[in-house]
Amino acid sequence: MKWKDFCLIITIQDQLPVMYAYTAELFPTEGRSAAMGFTDGIGHIGGAIAPYLILPIALSVGIFSITGYSWSFIFMGLTALIAGIIVIALGPKTKNRRLEDISETIVFKDEESN
Repeated sequence: MKWKDFCLIITIQDQLPVMYAYTAELFPTEGRSAAMGFTDGIGHIGGAIAPYLILPIALSVGIFSITGYSWSFIFMGLTALIAGIIVIALGPKTKNRRLEDISETIVFKDEESN
């Protein structure tokens, strides 16, 4: 394993606790555990399907001959960066707010759009 791969792995591992904490704050208290279980399950399904979609594309493009397996870590890092930018730009701000207030804000915004 190269040093850059190690750094990418550490970066990916650092984002997971933040992602889970932020996602849990967005759901109402009454259904938080069920909602987190559902979204986590969707993530696991995506993780199970992704190798069957991405690997054939990578083999057909010949990316392994260019970068080896480092491209997979770079891809994960880039998708995490893009997701972070989207959350910062569009996600509700949760700092110094009660969980009930955050949930109410999201529920009311959803009801107003319907």
